[in-house]
Amino acid sequence: MQPSAAILIVDDHDGFRTLPGHARAAGFTVAEATTGAEATEAARTIRPGLVLLDIQLPDFDGFEVARRLAAARPGTRLRSWC
Repeated sequence: MQPSAAILIVDDHDGFRTLPGHARAAGFTVAEATTGAEATEAARTIRPGLVLLDIQLPDFDGFEVARRLAAARPGTRLRSWC
């Protein structure tokens, strides 16, 4: 199975969501979310190969978002860089 060429950027601060322009220019599909709930829904839609995820979100923390995303896709590898 080929990895998805989609990226999901999850952050509630506008300044941290500047990557999409560069990623789109490189041919990636990019979705943005500002809450954990939006991230979960967006991941169902685009099935990203990469998720850039903020830890502090308005509804629930990024660790919970990561757990939900991984549970929705068995075999998902979670990696974090802080």
